[in-house]
Amino acid sequence: MLSIFPALTGDALPSTDFEVLHSMFFTTPQLPCVRLPVSNTSLFLGRQDVLDMIAQTLLPLNGRQSSSTGGLPKYFSLCGLGGVGKTEVALEFAYRYKHNYDAIFWIQADSQEKLNQGYRDALVDLKLQKPSDTASHAACRALMKMWLASPWKPATSSRGVLQTAAQWSPYATWLLIFDKADQPASLQDFLPHGNGSILITSRDPLAKMVDLREPSGLTLPPLEEEEGVTLLKELTFDRSRKADSSARQLFRSFSGLPFALTQIACIARHWQLRLDEVWAWYCNPSKHTNLFRLKHSSAVSGYPYTIATAWSLESLGPAAKALITVLAFFDSDQVQEYILIPSIPPESTFLSYPTKLESYCEARAELIQSSLVHRTQTVSELTMHRLVGDVARAALEIEESIAAFSTVVYLIWFGWPFALPVGSHVHESLRPKINNVRFHTARWPICVALYPHIRQLKHLWQSMSSMAVMLPDLPRMRFAMLLSDAAWYQHERGRTRDFDDYFQIAIEICQTSCHPDNESLLSDIHCFLGAIAADTNHHALSRKHKDLSHVLQTKVTKGEDERLALSFSERAVSRIQDGRYQEGIADLQAERNMRWRLGVYIPLSRDANLGQAYLLNGQQTESEIVLHLALEERQQDLRKKDKESFRHVTGRILYALGNVYIMQGRLDEAFDFHQQAFDHYRSATDEWDHRMADVNHKLAEHLLCRKRHGEAYIHIHAAINAYNLDPEAYKPELARSMYLQARIEISFADEQQARQEEEPTEGSAASAPDSQTASVPYHIDFKATALDSAREACRLRREWLCKKARRDGGVQGDASVEKGDWELGPEDFDVLVTFWSR
Repeated sequence: MLSIFPALTGDALPSTDFEVLHSMFFTTPQLPCVRLPVSNTSLFLGRQDVLDMIAQTLLPLNGRQSSSTGGLPKYFSLCGLGGVGKTEVALEFAYRYKHNYDAIFWIQADSQEKLNQGYRDALVDLKLQKPSDTASHAACRALMKMWLASPWKPATSSRGVLQTAAQWSPYATWLLIFDKADQPASLQDFLPHGNGSILITSRDPLAKMVDLREPSGLTLPPLEEEEGVTLLKELTFDRSRKADSSARQLFRSFSGLPFALTQIACIARHWQLRLDEVWAWYCNPSKHTNLFRLKHSSAVSGYPYTIATAWSLESLGPAAKALITVLAFFDSDQVQEYILIPSIPPESTFLSYPTKLESYCEARAELIQSSLVHRTQTVSELTMHRLVGDVARAALEIEESIAAFSTVVYLIWFGWPFALPVGSHVHESLRPKINNVRFHTARWPICVALYPHIRQLKHLWQSMSSMAVMLPDLPRMRFAMLLSDAAWYQHERGRTRDFDDYFQIAIEICQTSCHPDNESLLSDIHCFLGAIAADTNHHALSRKHKDLSHVLQTKVTKGEDERLALSFSERAVSRIQDGRYQEGIADLQAERNMRWRLGVYIPLSRDANLGQAYLLNGQQTESEIVLHLALEERQQDLRKKDKESFRHVTGRILYALGNVYIMQGRLDEAFDFHQQAFDHYRSATDEWDHRMADVNHKLAEHLLCRKRHGEAYIHIHAAINAYNLDPEAYKPELARSMYLQARIEISFADEQQARQEEEPTEGSAASAPDSQTASVPYHIDFKATALDSAREACRLRREWLCKKARRDGGVQGDASVEKGDWELGPEDFDVLVTFWSR
């Protein structure tokens, strides 16, 4: 199969297609491009041997990249104990050698979400994507890997170094730094091809095995004694005679760990103590207790006891101590201050937590002065070293941990924009401020910011067994709401499976809770799971979840509300997919009428589904009327706001109307509506969205019928590449599009043969292909590629039908599986996909 995106498949980019592809898919990159955290490199001491080793491995040869684009990057991994200085060494290397690279990207790698966001930010910095773009994580990842594999740069870009013509290369040199990659396996989808350099910091020594060719990296040791002593004396400005001996004693007590040494130096400066005074206090048992008062706990596994005594958390004022304890339950890399200071109800307050702005600012100032947290003023965010959080949590009694956990759950719950409408019966304490924003892209920036904190809470929940038993019902239910909605948000951004047990934990909480609204939350969870299963072609599972959700919602709802209306529309999807069109139509009409009675009706994707259901049921007139009315009302009521939802409802209505006109034989009108759907999708989303792939497939069918093979070829390739972002979930769509590609290639081959047989008349030239057709390489043997595409389509179809039969308990439900491959037609592939994609 010819791939338009070689970087996604691992194939080298053909040099003849290089500039064409870049002109099609990229604007000119902004180079040089350096994205690094702020660092006070003047305080960096020692580690010269480590820096030399990294430079020898990662620096570009003679300051330039290889001229080929099919190579593999150079790797170096810095491993070791938390606080040993891995991040600082990586930062020092990046700043010291930044003029050797055209582009440097610093990516936080301690979660999938931060990796995705890092790639997205890199694309924005390179000017290859606008900040307002709503591309999926998978699309951003694919685009970034494409550029890294073929890092084209304009001839005018420069790092400030004069280069001769022989030295200049059209390929940029780049350095990618994955910081805090403590689970190296999570990097698998983010490691690019290309002749660049990759530096990794990780606590896991297996990070050195990321490069399968050979291990590369080292386990970073603590500081050498002379380096550590110098660091303490420089940070405390203590150069007295006694300072050298005391610094050596402190260095040995803290095992040369740079972070612990830095913290003890900050304490000395804060209390205006000389190093010999700090050492004297540390050696005096009574003073030691008064100074630090932190209990040794086995929960701080992997850290020396001296780390637990380095930060003097117990000496903080009540508000500052409460604040740092609460911060310890957040993802400490980036805590948004706007979620830290809402008005907190009494049942969610942790001890002396500062709930007023004035007391919060005082507590924050105390933590900043102690170097326990850092504040980025420009974005009002706090950061805290993970070691501080580990020690703060280890010092808590279980009752204090539960109170802190409950407070953080409330703070995040209060600010999270929930997808589903809240049922009218739900208690006020479980009614979030923002809800009913499913599919709204406006909620995504908030979710991006808050999602890492939910992930941290989930990790703590799993590691603290007493939490699941002793946490009160109200924070348990709020936590379950956050887990299920955060998992759904990940689906909105393109994730199709493996939601890290979020749904499972939420279900377990509901099943063991005595809260009166537990069944309402269970209904929401099954609604999410049913919708995800439907989107990924697991229709039997979708039916199960949606039926259960509807039963629960009908049970708990008193009267009518938006949540019950949604339940009817979700159940309708399963019934339509099962071919029970009349039942699906009845459910959608019930949902529509309920929204009318509630006074909240605007045309939604359910109206597009109703039109499709009428069409599948043979009621073409009813379908056309419903869809036209929905289109008119939506365009009249929403106008520009119509593109705020990534489900782009208007695009779905236009798509369905095009299908109606195909059934009526009005092919020109159908083509026009499908083109309008394409334009709407393209303005509201990116080309990697599977809905965009559906309309690309449909346009390829139209263009094939019109013998516009070049355009058809481009559209079908766009569809195939979008589905290939998750080939397992979209295997039916892939099979269908591969079959259509085979049909296009056969027709293309016939056109090629006809052109070869044409004899130009005397004095005239042979007819040239149109501009779109000319963009397709005519040297390809399309008869051979058509055979390959057809075989691949049939293979995918067989695999899907077998998988479906196993999932449905051995019930095949498709007589066409008995056909031979060469007996299959387009209808045998159309029936595989969900009804809204046909």
